[in-house]
Amino acid sequence: MARLAPDSNSELLKIRAERERLEHREKQLLRSVQSRGLNEIVRIAGLYQLDADRISAALSRRTERANPGIVVSSGRKVDPKFRDPADPAKTWSGRGKKPHWVQHLETAGRLDSARISQRASV
Repeated sequence: MARLAPDSNSELLKIRAERERLEHREKQLLRSVQSRGLNEIVRIAGLYQLDADRISAALSRRTERANPGIVVSSGRKVDPKFRDPADPAKTWSGRGKKPHWVQHLETAGRLDSARISQRASV
């Protein structure tokens, strides 16, 4: 590895010190801007009598609209709609990523054979 000339080394040290100083200043400014923004949000929330739950729900909806590929689960369980004929313990609700056994049945054109009838689940 080549050695740096003494002048280059001291210049490099100065640049690194300046970068660290600038990064520290950037963090300070960001905290200040965020603090002012948060104060403004609190002021507006008070003005419109909005509580944290209402604001949080609105932010969640905004995130869902901005990222339509991301599905936020409601946490509700749904009954399975398909059962693996080879292993009855394996089921699929028809939601989310298809298990391999469903993909194989679909490719073979036999997915309906795995459908759980409504009468059987009642």
